Amino acid sequence: MKNLLVSIDRLGDFDEIVDVRTPLEFAEDHIPGAINAPVLSNEERVIVGTMYKQVSPFEATRVGAAMVARNIAMHLDTLFADKPRNWRSLIYCWRGGKRSGSMATWLNLIGWQARQLDGGYKSYRREVIERLGALPGRFRYVVLIGHTGSGKTRLLQALRAAGAQPLDLEGLAAHRGSLLGALPGRPQPSQKGFDSALVETLAGFDLAKPVFAEGRPAHRLDHPARCAARQPACRVVHGSGGAARGPHRVFAAGLRASFRRCRLLQDAVVEAGRAAQPRARGALASAHR
Repeated sequence: MKNLLVSIDRLGDFDEIVDVRTPLEFAEDHIPGAINAPVLSNEERVIVGTMYKQVSPFEATRVGAAMVARNIAMHLDTLFADKPRNWRSLIYCWRGGKRSGSMATWLNLIGWQARQLDGGYKSYRREVIERLGALPGRFRYVVLIGHTGSGKTRLLQALRAAGAQPLDLEGLAAHRGSLLGALPGRPQPSQKGFDSALVETLAGFDLAKPVFAEGRPAHRLDHPARCAARQPACRVVHGSGGAARGPHRVFAAGLRASFRRCRLLQDAVVEAGRAAQPRARGALASAHR
C-alpha cells in the first residue's frame, strides 16, 4: 500500500480531493475544495470507538469493516457514479489510516487512479500551522483604522472590486466583533477552519502588491494577519496623516458618531430585509398549496 501514498505537496496533481472522515470532522475543517464521502457516519464512528475500548479491537474492526463496506458501496452508486475512467482522486482521513486506505483500495480495484494522503488531515494541519508562521510576514500591509460604522469593510469591498488585495478577516471569520456579532446567514467557522481560510487567502496574494486590512484605534491596534496567526504585533503608528514605522502604512478613517450610527442602522435594516426574504418566500409557497 505504500506505493499509493503521496505527500501533502502533491495536492494539485489530482482531479478531486476526497475527505472520508465523518461529517462532523469535515465541518470542523478540511482541505479547501475537498468533498466529503464519509466511510463512517458520526454515529457509526462512536459505535466503533466504544466497541474498541469496551469489547475488543477485533470486534470493533469487524463491525466497522461492514459499515465501511456499505458506505463505500453507497458512494459508488451515488457520488462516484458519473466519474470518468481516467478520474484521479486523492483520499484522506484523520491520519492516513484504515478509513482512507479502504476507500483508496476499492477505487483502485475498480480501475480509477486513487492515491492516499500520507499522514492524512494531520499532515495538512501541520502544513497550515507552518504557513501561518511564515506567510503573514512576507507582505506589506495597509491598515485601515477607524471606529465601528466608519465604513472600513465597505472600503475593503471597493478595493476588491478595483483589483486590490483586501484581507477581510471579519469575512473569513463570519463575525464582525463584539458589537455587531455574527454575519447573518453564515455559520461561523471553527478556529481550524478560519486558519485554513486565512492561509488559502494569503497564498493567493501577490507579494509585490500591498495587502489592505481593517484595524482598530491605536490602543487596540495589532498586525491583522499576525494576530490571526498568533504572532507578535507589528509596530504601527495611528494618526491623521501620521506615518507608520517600517513598510506598514496606516490610514485613519474618521467619521462623526451620528453618521456612524446612521450607517449601522441602515446596514441593520438591509440585513433584516435579506433575512426576511426566505421566510416570506416560504409563506407564499405555503399559501399557494
